[in-house]
Formats: sequence, structure tokens, C-alpha cells
Amino acid sequence: MHTGAVQWNGNNRCLEVSTGSGWMRLDPNISLDTTPDITKLIQWANVKMQEEQELKALAEKYSTVRDLLNTIDTAKEQIKMVRILQESHGQA
Repeated sequence: MHTGAVQWNGNNRCLEVSTGSGWMRLDPNISLDTTPDITKLIQWANVKMQEEQELKALAEKYSTVRDLLNTIDTAKEQIKMVRILQESHGQA
């Protein structure tokens, strides 16, 4: 038995981790520690997802917004192509 090994206990219907001398049931409520940077990143991602949802709703309601978002997507693709061409010609 290796310390840190994980197993599914079908009898108890839970995950267990090896302590090296036995098996310890894992708490089903797992929490993760975060750093301030991770917290900021999650907050930023949540804001961006909310903005995207709002724009999508506007695009469904207003064709002008939909057209503008399509223009932005096209411009992003064009920028990618230009970057690839520059990099392939050593002009990055």
C-alpha cells in the first residue's frame, strides 16, 4: 500500500486515500486554497463571461450588435493570419 494512493470503496461508496498503513475516507466537501492572483483571475473570468452573455443577448435582439460582433471576430482572425505570416517570415 503506497501513501497517497486513491481508491473507490464500493461498499461505502466513497473515495479513500492510503495513509500507508490504512485507508482514510476523503471528505466529499473538498476545498482548495487559492492565492490572491488566482482569486483575481477567477473574478476577471467571471466578469468576462458575464460580458459575453450580455453581448450574446444583445446580438440576439439587435442585428446591428450581431453584425458588429461578427466584424470583431473577423478582425481577430485577420490579426491571427497576419501574425502567422509575420512569424513565418521572421518579422515577429
